[in-house]
Amino acid sequence: VTDNRGCSTTNSIVITSPPPINLAVTISSPKICYGNSVTLSANPNTNNINYLWLPGNQTTKSITDTPTSTTNYSLSVISNKGCRADTAITIYVNPLPNITFTASDTNGCAPLCVLFTNTTPNTNKCVWQFETGTTVSANQPTFCYNSTGIYGVTLSVTDNNGCVNTITKNNYITIHPSPLANFIATPKQASITNPVVSFTDLSVNAFGWQWKFGDDNNSQSTQQNTSISYSDTGYFSAQLIVINEFGCSDTAIQLIYIQPEFIIF
Repeated sequence: VTDNRGCSTTNSIVITSPPPINLAVTISSPKICYGNSVTLSANPNTNNINYLWLPGNQTTKSITDTPTSTTNYSLSVISNKGCRADTAITIYVNPLPNITFTASDTNGCAPLCVLFTNTTPNTNKCVWQFETGTTVSANQPTFCYNSTGIYGVTLSVTDNNGCVNTITKNNYITIHPSPLANFIATPKQASITNPVVSFTDLSVNAFGWQWKFGDDNNSQSTQQNTSISYSDTGYFSAQLIVINEFGCSDTAIQLIYIQPEFIIF
């Protein structure tokens, strides 16, 4: 500085510029499944920082959020010396698999073997749970129900993005009881001179009867109790098929012998 008398003087001031803020953000995962949470953490190269996350207006160094769709997060930081840095991160949200499956039969008689088929798109792994306590890891398992009752089925699917979803169909499989076929033949061994055999039904839970006597005439009957006169000698396979009100059936078979008679003159 020089005044009007020609006198001058000099002074200096040193201005120190703080280093720029280097801002990095770490995330637990850039891609998550619907319903899962993600954690985002700021890692600046200096302390005394004020944070602002959007969306949400959170002011902490780390945030945890559960976005329901793909979301762009922005972070602005300002130091106590007025330096500022900004960054943005995109979190991709993958939908859960839309689980679908079919069954070859949902209604039948015990024992019933059912073929289950997973029809969920982009399946990587699937696990079936049956109410009998059995777990099967297969895309198309066959499960046999040996006891009567109404059963639910649960299927868990992991898709190609690693997302997992589960569906349960309650009261999905109905297993009806089967009748128990049984009968008595009187006599089981007869003579051709008196070849009449009576059949008495001893079945349990039967509402319909179909007799097949195994002779050459293909004789049959739908009566509960019946009889037949065999016209020839030999062994005959007598068969009883019974049906209950659910259409379930059972079969019983017995061997009948008609022996020849020799007449001596």
